[in-house]
Amino acid sequence: MQNTNLATITRPYDPEVTPGKKKRYHTVSYKLKILKELDECMVKGGKGAILRREGLYSSTVTGWRKQKAAGKLEPGNSKSNKDKIYELEKENIKLKQELKQAKMIIEVQKKISELLEQKD
Repeated sequence: MQNTNLATITRPYDPEVTPGKKKRYHTVSYKLKILKELDECMVKGGKGAILRREGLYSSTVTGWRKQKAAGKLEPGNSKSNKDKIYELEKENIKLKQELKQAKMIIEVQKKISELLEQKD
């Protein structure tokens, strides 16, 4: 019997490109929470521990600090919120149109049903 060690078995080269990490998006409230937590941290090595716990880089937090100083981290004042509101309003209009069309179809079906019952 041949002794096969699983660690020595090599897999054939796979030319397929593996997908990279997804870009993470953080809400304004999350950014403000982390910045507040970092500002209040007085323990030696505590800031690094927070960054590791959250999976963040110091450069990311530096960018958030710049955004906050520029007034871009005000709750409800971000571009993404405006984009979300626009998309929701657009979807609302579309759904209202679909509802109106569905009501018209139901009315037509009722009238057809009534006409068919009258013939019998």
